[in-house]
Amino acid sequence: KYDCPSASCKEKSSQHAQVLKSKLDETVISLRDQKILALVLSRLKKAQRMRELQQQAAVTWEELKRSDQKVHLTLERERKLLLLQSQEQWQGQREQHKPQRGHGHEQPHQGYKQQGPRRDRQARSAVRSENESEWMVQADNPEIRGLAKMDKVQAQAEHLKQCQVQSLREQERVLQSVRDLNRLQLQKRLEIAGHKREHVMMESPKKLQESNLSTVVNFQARKVLMDCQAKAEELLRKLSLEQSSQSSRATRTSKRVW
Repeated sequence: KYDCPSASCKEKSSQHAQVLKSKLDETVISLRDQKILALVLSRLKKAQRMRELQQQAAVTWEELKRSDQKVHLTLERERKLLLLQSQEQWQGQREQHKPQRGHGHEQPHQGYKQQGPRRDRQARSAVRSENESEWMVQADNPEIRGLAKMDKVQAQAEHLKQCQVQSLREQERVLQSVRDLNRLQLQKRLEIAGHKREHVMMESPKKLQESNLSTVVNFQARKVLMDCQAKAEELLRKLSLEQSSQSSRATRTSKRVW
C-alpha cells in the first residue's frame, strides 16, 4: 500500500514536467524568432548581391581597359605600316622618274631632228615677241627640259604624298571615331553599374530600420525567454511542493494503516 501511491505520484510528476518542457519549447520557438531569422537571411542575401555587383563592375572595367589597349595598339601598328608603305611608294616613284645619263644625250639629238621645221617657221615669223622666242629657246635646251621634267616629277610626288597624308588623316579620323564609341560604351556600362550601386545604397535606410527592428525583436525575445524561464521555475517549484505534500500525505496514510 505504501509503494503504490508513491509510484503513481512519480508518474504524475514526470508527465507534468514533460508538459511544462513542451510549453517552454513552444514559447522559445515563437513567431518573433522566425521574424529575426527572416531578417538575418534577408540581410545576408543583400550583402551577397552587393558583392556580386561589385565583382561584375570590376570585371567589366578590366575587359574594357584591355579592349581599349588592343584597339590603340592595332591603330598605332596600322598607322606606322601605312606611313612606311607611302614612303616606300614615294621613294620608288622618285627613283623611277630620275633622268638617266644615256637617254639625256640622245634626247637632244632627237629634239634637234624633230624641231628643224619649227626653227624654220621661227625664222620666217620674226614678228613674234621676244618672250615667245626665249620660251622656244628654253624649250630646245636639253638641260632646261630635264629640269622641267624633274620639277614635274617632284610636283607629282608631292601631290601623291599629300594624297597619302590626307588618306592617313581620314583613317585616323575613323579610328578616333571607333575609340570614341568604345569610350561611350564604357561610360554607359559604368553608369549602369553606378545606378545599380546607388539602388543598393538607397536600401541602406531600410537596412537600418531592419537592424533597429532586429534589436528590438531580440530584446523582446530575450525578455520573453526570461519570463518563460521564470514561469518554468515557478511551475517546477509548485511541482516540488506538490510532490512533497503528496509524500507527506502518503506517509500519514501509511502510519494510520499501521
